[in-house]
Amino acid sequence: MNRVKVGFIALTGLPKSVPEAEYLEWHATRHMPEQFTVPGIVNAQRWHSTAACRAQRAAQADHLVDAENLVSYLLSDPVEQNLVEFQALNKKLNETGKFIEPSPFLMLGAYKLLEPRAAERTLISDHAVPWRPNLGVYLVVERLDPARAEEYDSEFRGAGVDGLLSVPGVAGVYLYGTAPGYQTSHQVDQTHRVTVAYLDADPATVGAAVRPLLEARWKNGGVEPVFAGPFESVVQWNWQRFTEPEQVAGSPS
Repeated sequence: MNRVKVGFIALTGLPKSVPEAEYLEWHATRHMPEQFTVPGIVNAQRWHSTAACRAQRAAQADHLVDAENLVSYLLSDPVEQNLVEFQALNKKLNETGKFIEPSPFLMLGAYKLLEPRAAERTLISDHAVPWRPNLGVYLVVERLDPARAEEYDSEFRGAGVDGLLSVPGVAGVYLYGTAPGYQTSHQVDQTHRVTVAYLDADPATVGAAVRPLLEARWKNGGVEPVFAGPFESVVQWNWQRFTEPEQVAGSPS
């Protein structure tokens, strides 16, 4: 049985007054470890959008243009209790001054796990994907026509996920969806799907290969892309790695 029931996923911008290297160190060494004091938090990781990653974005809504960082916390049962404890802990940390300036949240929410899949070549179970070392992830956020949500889920859980897993460098795919009672920054009358593809090859290179698959799916209608792009794993104790200027040809769509 998969321990992961819900993914709490957030896209954030850059901190406004704290140097990013200082922020990344705080998050990895002080903030994220505290989350594991909540028994229901079973996994957590952070990724960064480098210039190379931004150049390979296939979609980005206006409010997500400044997305620089992606954070994922995976929660087990009992979901409702764990979400309450998770949010209470963050409130407590904020009140006790253990927060430095937070990065601006551009999208966040708790999403129900719908489909976990591992690439056969990895020789691991579907349930083990988030714990396998990765070089990054490819994130897809889509808004569905509610009348076609069931059709989309059926197609994507089959051919859609198979297509992503066929791309070299995609080690596994976790598909999430909005669910009643789970807090998100989206309006409750909309149906969203969030796909996290775990990568074991260069994220920007994989991003270039994934893009045609997504664009072909979006042409069929019923699915509106909100965000699609790769992120690179944050290398611990190398915080400066993501604050140095980068020169990459091309620009995001």
